[in-house]
Amino acid sequence: MDLANFFLQQYRPLIINQCVAYERKKFADHLEMQYRLDKDGLRITREWILRHQDRMPDFDEVLGDAYVDILEWSESDQWPEVSSVVRILHAFESVKNFHL
Repeated sequence: MDLANFFLQQYRPLIINQCVAYERKKFADHLEMQYRLDKDGLRITREWILRHQDRMPDFDEVLGDAYVDILEWSESDQWPEVSSVVRILHAFESVKNFHL
């Protein structure tokens, strides 16, 4: 077990870097496929951010308020497309401290 934990610690940065690049590519492929199907691949994300745009003029404040909105997100609503990447990155953070 100690040897397995050692290898996980040694290769973690490489694995995380490759996972991020892999997720970016998959997300870009998804958007490309949506574009080919004449669909807006970021429709839910656009609606999510635009709901907060009327309240604040500064984009950083709009984005911050939109992310706070995620904390109160209803399970019945679809998640914004970009948030799936955020959830994956949070999963990597929880794996960071994983030991066998």
